[in-house]
Amino acid sequence: MKTIREHNSVTLKVVILLVLFFKLISLSFGADPKIFNLYSFNGALVFQYQRTIEEEYIFDDLIQDINRNYFEGGVELNFEGSIYHPNLLTFRVDLNLVANKTRNLYFSDEYLNNSLNNTYNINLHFLKKKTTNLQLYAEKNYSTADRRFSERFFMSTNRYGLKLVSSNKLLPLMLDIYRRITLSESISYPERDEQSDNVELKGNFSKISGGRSMFRLKARDYSERVFNSDYKSLNLVTDFLKYYGRGKRNSIFSLFSFRKMTGDIDQEVFRFDVTHRQYLSGILFFLNSYRFVKDNTPNKAGEQHLLGVSLHHQLFDSLNTKLSAGGRFENYIFQKIDALSYNLEFNYRKKIKSGGINITYFLNREKGDYTSKSDIASVSESFSFSISETIVLTTPGISIDSIRLTDNDLMELYVDGVDYQIEILDSIVTINRMPGGAIPASGKIIVSYEFLSFPDYNFIDTTRQFNLNLNIFKYIHFFFRSGSKNQNISSDFLITPFQNYSKNLTGIKFLSKSISSEYSLEDYDSDSSSYVSKNFRLSLGFNITRNLRLTGSTTINRLEYDSKDYYVNFDTYYGSLNFRPNHFIYINLIYRDMNYETQNYFRNRESLIGKFQWNFRKIVFEFFYEYILNEFGNLNKSRNHFILRLRRMF
Repeated sequence: MKTIREHNSVTLKVVILLVLFFKLISLSFGADPKIFNLYSFNGALVFQYQRTIEEEYIFDDLIQDINRNYFEGGVELNFEGSIYHPNLLTFRVDLNLVANKTRNLYFSDEYLNNSLNNTYNINLHFLKKKTTNLQLYAEKNYSTADRRFSERFFMSTNRYGLKLVSSNKLLPLMLDIYRRITLSESISYPERDEQSDNVELKGNFSKISGGRSMFRLKARDYSERVFNSDYKSLNLVTDFLKYYGRGKRNSIFSLFSFRKMTGDIDQEVFRFDVTHRQYLSGILFFLNSYRFVKDNTPNKAGEQHLLGVSLHHQLFDSLNTKLSAGGRFENYIFQKIDALSYNLEFNYRKKIKSGGINITYFLNREKGDYTSKSDIASVSESFSFSISETIVLTTPGISIDSIRLTDNDLMELYVDGVDYQIEILDSIVTINRMPGGAIPASGKIIVSYEFLSFPDYNFIDTTRQFNLNLNIFKYIHFFFRSGSKNQNISSDFLITPFQNYSKNLTGIKFLSKSISSEYSLEDYDSDSSSYVSKNFRLSLGFNITRNLRLTGSTTINRLEYDSKDYYVNFDTYYGSLNFRPNHFIYINLIYRDMNYETQNYFRNRESLIGKFQWNFRKIVFEFFYEYILNEFGNLNKSRNHFILRLRRMF
């Protein structure tokens, strides 16, 4: 056992070492250190009251009435400083703490009544201004809010990690290692027993451990690897890029990726890409590419090989020509496809004083063999809502339950009835984007679905596209788009072409500083359907006075089928008024109206949002009001929601 004298000796040695260490640090940084420095400190006291009334009616009969109230107070703190020396250790702390919570009229459980969000963020920087520095961070966030007419959700996220960054000229590197724990829960209002003391939350729990590393060799060669793993998913990505030749214009690029997911969506995909660009002259270059995909996803296992070589010719900035050839070889549990193709692309751009002229032509021809291995086939197609709020699927035998919509990067899965609406007429499927959903306006999406497979056949597909944009006037632009696809099929079975179509789109745009409008007419004709789509958009924004601004927009879309007595109407209206008479007062009013109608279905949604803010010295008073009315045939839902918030800065 150590004596007191031995303990004192060890303590003295530690103190001496610390003094020498801090003295060395102060000499290295060339500044007078201080034990504790506080650069900024601010915060606020927050008091908030919320009230929500939601009602549901069938005809005039009230079937559900939910009344919720929240009153609580909290404190916000933000401060930043350093310990001993700014370059040795700096810190930043952000806190948002709920100091008081009260019960509301709907839930009797105190745990469920927190409306203000909790946040604890701590960030530490070591050697912040040096070539090599280390960052440690810890974040804890708690958020809760109401989902209209349905439930209340709660989300808690804890994130811890370290980041090492070096800007050394010999070996620049970055390493980020973190751990994130997320708990997401919800409780449904209709299923909640107001008198019960038991809280039965529905949700999921996930732990994620991940990291990211990057280093750069020489000036242009680099390798990057990203990994992100948890109990349900694993993602590995690494790529390589090499420039060479005169002017470093030639390049070789390769990409390796592996993704595995288990849970609600099972997926396991391996992918390898390599691309080679070789310039023959200043305006002529070859582009060679190869892609290999190995998919071990259940019910979709198989592999794919894509080969391509293309010759690109660029004359000045006006004329671009591309001639390419390639092949695709797919072997999945549903089907097997072996095909060769070639295509020609032509693009001409000419700038003029009032705008410009743009002409694009595309021709693709593919010949191959299709071998059916199952009664079901699958496909993924890319679409855009840039012209219309409606897209049409004409492939016969589509399984409606298999339709999935994701974003263009396959990272977000959209929800039927919330983000989009599906309508069915015989073998024709229309998908309509819903305002207020997750699908962005003019957004690009991927539609995946399964359909009844065809017997074995040989095919020759020819696809043509022609685009013309004329900006010959200062404010008025014309555009014309034409496309077609013809499929010739030969088989021992009786099979008719099932993807033949032609479509023409003609439109005009008016663009000015305050007003923009667009009208387009689309004529679509295929083997299974024919329709005409009329689309009109109008947006405006201007200042009525110096402090009063008005903005608004409307979208009208009508889809009419020639062979069927069927139509789809989709209209949206938006208006906003902003008033700021001085630096102390701000008023904002927003009105939205959405109508969706077919022969068998009608839906209307109206909403009004009002915001008021008053600043007086260090006091901020805010008022928010929202009114929503949803109509689904005989079912009506209304929501009144307002918030009063008082903030006292210090």
